[in-house]
Amino acid sequence: MQKRRILVVDNNDELRVSLAQVLGALGHDVSTTGNREEALRLSDLDHFDLIISDLADDSRTNGQPVSELHRKHLLTAVSASATEPTIVKAFKMGAVNCLRHPYAEGELREIVEQTLSYKLRYVDDPSLLSHTHEKIEFELPSDLALMNGVLQYLLARVSKLGLIAAEGSNLYVALDEAFVNAVKHGNKNDPTKLVRVGAELSPKEACFTVEDEGEGFDVQAIPDPCDPANLFKSSGRGVLQYLLARVSKLGLIAAEGSNLYVALDEAFVNAVKHGNKNDPTKLVRVGAELSPKEACFTIEDEGEGFNVQAIPDPCDPANLFKSSGRGVLLIYNIMDEVEYNAQGNRVKMVKRPDRSAETQLVEPDTANDKHASNV
Repeated sequence: MQKRRILVVDNNDELRVSLAQVLGALGHDVSTTGNREEALRLSDLDHFDLIISDLADDSRTNGQPVSELHRKHLLTAVSASATEPTIVKAFKMGAVNCLRHPYAEGELREIVEQTLSYKLRYVDDPSLLSHTHEKIEFELPSDLALMNGVLQYLLARVSKLGLIAAEGSNLYVALDEAFVNAVKHGNKNDPTKLVRVGAELSPKEACFTVEDEGEGFDVQAIPDPCDPANLFKSSGRGVLQYLLARVSKLGLIAAEGSNLYVALDEAFVNAVKHGNKNDPTKLVRVGAELSPKEACFTIEDEGEGFNVQAIPDPCDPANLFKSSGRGVLLIYNIMDEVEYNAQGNRVKMVKRPDRSAETQLVEPDTANDKHASNV
């Protein structure tokens, strides 16, 4: 593993110490400072592989101009309200120079996830949340494993500020889709190209930007997805679109305002990717029993199955940034009942118009089933 030089600039003493210990234990050279002036005097910023900073850009420091080098690597521009009392927070994570040396699979992901996990522990004073205006910037290589950590961090911040209940929102879907488009379609999965993610958050709204280094495309050339004639053109997920259309037609849910798409799509992806290992010679069997009172779906693959009880609990904060189990958690949160067979290669999901409680994973009622339902 390549030893990385990491710079942490943060005014929280506990966070600096924690990150120095955790990232140092991973074998990296970690420098820290909690002093703004000291950070802005550093002349070797281009020698760090990863820079983590909480400095907001106020253009000048002690009457001296701030260089473009320091502004690029350390400062985040935050435009707070001039009429309301506001607590300004900034957070920047850049790994531009990390690309000078190839990084092993999982190496940078571990650094990013550990950093974000500890940052969430120390970022808030609960009494100030209602007056917080936060600007976040990431500049990372095109790697979907990295984007998972960024996505989970942003959802946690939005939820913490009280803007939305993340588990009941389609925000996960929108951000995930934007990240996948940037990495896969924009940068063509080229890890030498960067993805820049920005978020400006307050209790009133969340504004996100996602930028890749690809050639771009003409958004006007995309077929109108609201036109029924184009229903099955854009995503290639014809079965999913058909089922959503039927559920909506029966009046069970308003498909455009429901997370049903997320749960079904996640179950389909799990069956194809994890169950059948993307093997086109294996089949996926999808069933649906629909009425105005409930929709029951079954999805079965021809894989070896898995033990759903063995997945790390995604509700445990310690597992927040682990990708395994996140999709299963989404399904449990969205559906009213979820039941796996004993082998783990078939899932049954039930959705009703009104949900009285969150779906929870419980111990199997029989030796043949793993079952989750409202309790």
